[in-house]
Amino acid sequence: MRGRSRAIGIWLGCCWAASGGVIAANAAQAREERPPSVSRPAWTWTVDERLDRRFDPANSTKRREGQAGGGSASNLVDGAQDPQLLLPHEVFDHLLTKAFFSRPEEAAQAREEIAGAARLRGLGDGFLDDLGRLAADYLQVRHAQDVYPTVYATTPNPEKEKVSEEMDRAWYAVCRARNEALQAVRSLHGEETFYRFLYEAVAPSMTVRVADASLIRDRLRFEAQGCPTALKSGAGDEDTGVVPKPAWEWTLAERLDALFEPVENRRRLEAHAYKMRRPVSQSNDSFLFVDGSRNPELLFPHELFERLVTKLFFTSDPEILEHWRGQILAKARQHGLGDALLEVLEKQASGYMAFRRQQKEMFARYPSNSPEDKRRLEEEEERSGRTGCAEGKRALDAVRSYFGQEKFDRFLYEVIAPGISTFTRDPDQRGKMQIQYVEEGCP
Repeated sequence: MRGRSRAIGIWLGCCWAASGGVIAANAAQAREERPPSVSRPAWTWTVDERLDRRFDPANSTKRREGQAGGGSASNLVDGAQDPQLLLPHEVFDHLLTKAFFSRPEEAAQAREEIAGAARLRGLGDGFLDDLGRLAADYLQVRHAQDVYPTVYATTPNPEKEKVSEEMDRAWYAVCRARNEALQAVRSLHGEETFYRFLYEAVAPSMTVRVADASLIRDRLRFEAQGCPTALKSGAGDEDTGVVPKPAWEWTLAERLDALFEPVENRRRLEAHAYKMRRPVSQSNDSFLFVDGSRNPELLFPHELFERLVTKLFFTSDPEILEHWRGQILAKARQHGLGDALLEVLEKQASGYMAFRRQQKEMFARYPSNSPEDKRRLEEEEERSGRTGCAEGKRALDAVRSYFGQEKFDRFLYEVIAPGISTFTRDPDQRGKMQIQYVEEGCP
């Protein structure tokens, strides 16, 4: 459907917006900047205490007041004013960023400031050398992670999902390596000495803004634990005694209502921006965002079926095609679909497969990006769009009938949905009607 584009799949980000400012070299100055209401030193707070205060609605509102660009959904922490609200891994990551990832013109001054602050606090003259040695694994995986946005942007669309899977693995590797490095440095210098250095000398140069949402709080806690297991999906994670409705059982009306709910969409956008290390602007409210790994119930069966067919039959790179087929067919067997998924799709979805092949030939006829080619391509797409929509619906119904709708839909939502993220334009009644029209087969 036009206007519904694919975005990066799951990359649970671990970083934040850190404003400028120099490393505080004087402990007295840092203590003067700490509000008098904080009676305990910032480095002695527990993770729960930090998170409880940071995400307390009244406290969050108070911190946000008077801050330009805070946004109604933002949770803002100024490290010079409220260092106790930052988690140790956040401050440690900021230290490593300044020490090893600063821009070339700033690197020398940043390292000099860090070294001076470390000497004042009894961490010795070799602090930076020790830091680089103990955080070597982190620095290596962080360097690798930092190239992925560029790799993703230059990767052809059919292969983007494989890159996004690699990005997911890289995020977990960074999170765990950072935790191991933090433990190692803390063990070398002693927790109190090192944490005091972090909160007096590093935290004051930080400003952190994230979504004011429970899922961000849960993610920060998860990161503070070193990302030991797979991160829960967020909605429905709490032990409320109520079993969430499986994604494949949602009705069309339920999906549409939930997708177009503006407050929840804003939270999804904030969470996506957090993990992508980007701020959320108000202009992003013109999009609806869904991360299939977190909210598969907000994706529609026609989207998942289209993606399944693309992966299994229309991936241009032979190596990537082999990867998808091996992975998907193995999971199809696990979901009780047997060994013949490819043959079933070819037979039961023959009309749709023929349309997709014609569509591929159509794109090949207009290889350039010239205005004339674009105009002709748009005209052909307009003429063939309804046919493809109807063929896709007939194909999905036929495959559902062959395998059983519940079994096949469960396969789509458990296997295909987690690798999809979507941005939808027109988050209004017109967009809602368009999605419904396509899901019903463009009658």
